[in-house]
Amino acid sequence: MKTFRALLSLVLPKWLAHDIHSFLFHPYWRKHIVKISNNSRVTSAGITCKDEKFSSRRPFKNLDKDRILNLFRKNNVHSVLDVGCGVGRLVKELSEEGFNACGININKLEIEQAQHPDIFLYDIQNSIENCPLKTKKFDAVVSIDCIEHLESPLIALKNINKLLNPNGLFIAYIPSARWIECDYHIIVYSPRQFRWLLNLAGFDLIAKKGRYRMSKNGVTYFARKIMEKGPVYPAVLE
Repeated sequence: MKTFRALLSLVLPKWLAHDIHSFLFHPYWRKHIVKISNNSRVTSAGITCKDEKFSSRRPFKNLDKDRILNLFRKNNVHSVLDVGCGVGRLVKELSEEGFNACGININKLEIEQAQHPDIFLYDIQNSIENCPLKTKKFDAVVSIDCIEHLESPLIALKNINKLLNPNGLFIAYIPSARWIECDYHIIVYSPRQFRWLLNLAGFDLIAKKGRYRMSKNGVTYFARKIMEKGPVYPAVLE
């Protein structure tokens, strides 16, 4: 299979060769050869995951910890919310770093394991009136490996906007294109798609780090709240 992809790369751009190769050799198209059990799922990266995926990701997974902490301190960030916090490892580490950190999650089992007083049950796609933190405002919000799971990402981003102080920071990590064909992801956003979603939600993208294609890791987006009702910039018709 690697030889086939190498041959494709001789006549096509690398990203296109990678996409064609992934399409042809994805387990969906080979299901008559490869049996996939009912209680597992196979991603385009060839990773099999159990249905009840338990998130105990390490703090700052795939993020530049020093860059983020320096950004927080430079912008006088004191309070941070982790959206989709798993068992709260990032919440705990941020607390140890001196920040007032909270987390929200929709998985009751993860919240029970976290045993942390500042981790709450809430779906960021629901009405902000149902949020246990609706009366609080945060200087920064972080969301790692979360937005790609959501059926209503624009509603979620607007709710995140409402939970931020004016000029608050929003940092989101989205996995790379290799995770598109993963049955517990709704969509893995390209940089252009996610930049426009941020814009519609009232955020201005100030920086991004990482690669969407041909990368094991994904892209980290750094945005700032500009207004509570977007879009910040009007549509550009090409």
